[in-house]
Amino acid sequence: MEHELLLTNWLIAGDEKVHYFIGGGGKTSTIRHVAETCLEKGLKVLIATTTKVLISEFTDYHTLQVGDRLTKQDLEALRAIWRAGEIPVLYRSTWPEKKKYLGHEPEVLEAIRRQVEEYLHEQVILLVEADGARNRPLKAPYPHEPVISEEGNVVVLIGSEVLGERLDPDMVYGYENILKVLRKDAPFILGAEELANLVVHPEGYMKGVHNKKRLKVIFNKSESQEKRSFALECKRLLEKRGVDCKVISLLAKKEYEMCLATLVLAAGTSSRMGRDKQTLSCGEMNFLEKTVSLYQDFGEVSVVLGHNLDEIMAQSSLPGVQIIENPNYRQGMGSSLVAGVQALQELKLDGIWITFCDMPHLKEETLAKLYQYVLANSNRIVLPSYEGRRGHPAYVPADLFSELLAVQGDVGAREVLKRHEDRITFCPVLDQAVIEDVDQKEILEHVREREAWK
Repeated sequence: MEHELLLTNWLIAGDEKVHYFIGGGGKTSTIRHVAETCLEKGLKVLIATTTKVLISEFTDYHTLQVGDRLTKQDLEALRAIWRAGEIPVLYRSTWPEKKKYLGHEPEVLEAIRRQVEEYLHEQVILLVEADGARNRPLKAPYPHEPVISEEGNVVVLIGSEVLGERLDPDMVYGYENILKVLRKDAPFILGAEELANLVVHPEGYMKGVHNKKRLKVIFNKSESQEKRSFALECKRLLEKRGVDCKVISLLAKKEYEMCLATLVLAAGTSSRMGRDKQTLSCGEMNFLEKTVSLYQDFGEVSVVLGHNLDEIMAQSSLPGVQIIENPNYRQGMGSSLVAGVQALQELKLDGIWITFCDMPHLKEETLAKLYQYVLANSNRIVLPSYEGRRGHPAYVPADLFSELLAVQGDVGAREVLKRHEDRITFCPVLDQAVIEDVDQKEILEHVREREAWK
C-alpha cells in the first residue's frame, strides 16, 4: 500500500537530534529531503560531513567554513542563514583537486550542535554524511568506516535495485568487504536473508553502532513491484531482529507498507475431534498458541472464538492478540468469518490471511514463501498448493471484504474464492501441512508422531 512520504517524521520523532547517514542508494538525496522538510516545519537544521562530500552536491545551500568551535561571527552567520530560509552546510576545509569539502570529527560536530543550541535557546538537528558510496546502491564499510560517534541515530541507505540481483563490483562499493562479511564467493545473488545479515553483522552496518535501537534502515528506489516486494521482505526480517526500517521512493515521494492481518477462525465445537482443538498440545504450546505464533511476524493477528471461549482463554496465552467473540458460532464457519472481517474493517489493510487453529504444524519457511507471493500479488487471491492440491492459509485482498461479509453457513470463504478463480495465484510449497487439517484423532496421532510433538 502506498502512503505519503513521512520519512522526516519517522527520523526525528524521538529526542535524538543527531543523525549519521551511511550506505548507498540515495544518501545525499535523503539528507536533502530531510533537511528541506525540517525547514518547512520551522526547525533549525545543520548539514555536515565526517568524511568528505562533493562541492556540487550542495551548491544551492549555504556553505559555511568553520573551525572546531564556532566564533560569535559563525553563530551570527548561522542565524542569518536560517532567517533567510536557507540551509547551512558546515565544512572544515576544501580539497580543490577533488572538488570536495572536508569535514570534522563526529565529536566536534556534536559539540558545535550543542553550542548553537545554547546560543539560540532552540533545538537544532544535525544531519551528517558519514561515509561514501561513489553513487553505488550498496556499500560495505571499509576498516576506517563509518565515521560516527557513540551518540545519535545511524541511518542506513540501501538502493532496492540490488535486491535479488547477482552482485558485482559495479553495484557495491566495498565489494570485497561484502564478500568477507557474508562469507560468500563471487558472484552471488543478494537475497533478503543475505541483506538482513549484512545489516546486523558487527562488521556490516552494525559496525560501531552496538545498539540496534540506533539503527534506521531505508530501502530507497522501490518504485517497481518486484523490488518493492524484496524490500518489504527485508524489512520484515530486519524488524524481526529488532531493526526499524522504511521502504520508500524518494523519486515518487512515497513510502510503502504491506498492511496484512491474520484472521484465525477458532470458534467451532471441534465435533470431529471430540474435544476442543484449540487447547490440544503440540510441544510446549497448545494449538491456538502455536498457530498465533506462526503469524505474528506478518502483522496483526485476530482470533475468533465462540464455543467454550472462557475455558480456551484460561488455557491459552495470547498477548497482543485481538479476541473476537462470535455468539453465533453454531450457525457455521461463515458467521465467524463475518464477525472477524467486521472487527478488522477499521484497519486500513491490503488484505488478510484466513486460517484455522487446526494447522499449527505449518512450517515457518512455508509462510515466509507465501508472504513473498503476497507481496508480489497483493491485489490477487494467494493460496498455497502442495502436489497440485490447494490449501490454506488463504490470502484475500481488501477489495473482496464486502463479499466475505455476505457469506453464510459453513462454507467460509470458499464461495468467494470460487467466484474469483481468475484472480487466484498459487504458491507451490513443499509442506503437506497446508492441505492437512488436524481435526480428527487419527490425523492428530499421525501428525504428532511425524512432528515429534511431546
